[in-house]
Amino acid sequence: MPQRELQTAQIMKDSLQAGKRVYVPYIYSASSDGRSEQSVMDMFQLINEEDLSSLKPDKWGIPSLHSDNVEGRSNSFGGKGRTAGKYDSSKGNELDLVLMPAVAFDAAFNRLGHGKGYYDSFLARCSSSTMPFLGMFDHVFHKHRLTIPSGPVPRKPNASRTNSSARRAVG
Repeated sequence: MPQRELQTAQIMKDSLQAGKRVYVPYIYSASSDGRSEQSVMDMFQLINEEDLSSLKPDKWGIPSLHSDNVEGRSNSFGGKGRTAGKYDSSKGNELDLVLMPAVAFDAAFNRLGHGKGYYDSFLARCSSSTMPFLGMFDHVFHKHRLTIPSGPVPRKPNASRTNSSARRAVG
């Protein structure tokens, strides 16, 4: 899993101070048919800077909410608590921008994730086709003219950012 995620704490802190709604990913197991478990990623709203500082590293070292702290919390789909992967698309979603981690993006903004498909599944549930995505990664494939094989993907990011460079999709 991730070894060198780009740090977003200052972005989240600045956004909270500016009065923006900030959501963080939360990954959990849910039963889709009453028998089998599947991993689901939802986004939950942070309330304030104290809430941000209370995040604890999950098993991959990514700052996350504690499981006791999500049930009454606003999710990005306009409801409260876990969605179990279900979503009523008529409600829309609460996100204006998604910061999306990856191992790398190529020149066509194909994403090489960390292998679990959490963001791909989450983005497939988002109804907004105009929501911008900023890919956050630490490897630059486009400089080496390498391509990432890809199948059908719900959305590609509109821009990418590393510690040393930024790119924007044309079109």
